[in-house]
Amino acid sequence: MQVGIVSVTASPFETPIHMEKLLSWHTKEENDSILHPLLRIAVFNVVFLAIHSKIATVASRAS
Repeated sequence: MQVGIVSVTASPFETPIHMEKLLSWHTKEENDSILHPLLRIAVFNVVFLAIHSKIATVASRAS
């Protein structure tokens, strides 16, 4: 079995919606101070990268 990563960018129509949700979440977390700032930034970074390069793992069986 081979495992690869396929990168597919979000459509121009999806990006603003996802970014708005991410920024809303970040503002809420920043005001509530539930997460440590470094954890909040790490989560933000991962989600930001996922929005701009939706990464999907693809597994296929080698013949």
